[in-house]
Amino acid sequence: MKQNDYAQQVMAFFKENPSIRMKPKKLRTTLNISQRDYPLLRDTMKNLARAGQLKRYQDNVYGLPGHDEPSETIGVLDIHAKGFGFVNTPDGKKIFIHADDLGHACHGDTVSVKILKKQKGDNPEGFVRRVVKRGRNEFVCIYREVRGYSLGIPETAQLRKDVVITDFNGYKP
Repeated sequence: MKQNDYAQQVMAFFKENPSIRMKPKKLRTTLNISQRDYPLLRDTMKNLARAGQLKRYQDNVYGLPGHDEPSETIGVLDIHAKGFGFVNTPDGKKIFIHADDLGHACHGDTVSVKILKKQKGDNPEGFVRRVVKRGRNEFVCIYREVRGYSLGIPETAQLRKDVVITDFNGYKP
């Protein structure tokens, strides 16, 4: 890919997510860019910052100019066995997510988080807006039939929602 193609891809991502800041390495994985092309992506982001289209914030984090205090960010979700979670952001911050605010996100997913407010502790509070990238696509579950529905009950406490099974790929339970 050419640098101009990456510039369009990077700007499209940040325009779709205007309040998000991200390090080049995290953006590479989010946009599914190969490790081989990382230097080209990094140079593209530096050039966009020099041109004023992106802003380079502290700790090599990039975002759109004019969004000094991000109200939204992307990170990896870590769900506690009790149901709440934390989103670990690329700049090392942790955002608390109440169990009711996880949406359809699972442990290990890369998620977009809307930051709500500063809570009593050190971590801001937020809610999951959308899943950017699934951390896992396969789960070990216990099979149960309940009132005519086929359910998969996850074995790990980090997945607190049962899964309705609709496709058995030819397998007959």
